Amino acid sequence: MEHFTIQELNLICLYDTGTRIGLINEITNMTRELTSEDLELQILSECVIEKMSSITDEEYDALMRNADFCFNEEDEYGG
Repeated sequence: MEHFTIQELNLICLYDTGTRIGLINEITNMTRELTSEDLELQILSECVIEKMSSITDEEYDALMRNADFCFNEEDEYGG
């Protein structure tokens, strides 16, 4: 399985839809709005898309199941 950097995991958390393909689509859509000033985010996004495209849905599910790097809205508000 691919190894993800902390920055990549943060981006994954922000755009995760619950499926690998959904995540890829969300990040792809976001990159369409980037400008030339967003070069670092563009590069980061391309890395995440490439890595997510190279893993299986099962590997994605395992990554997200073991994710202690993401939180949901209930966590944020103490729920």
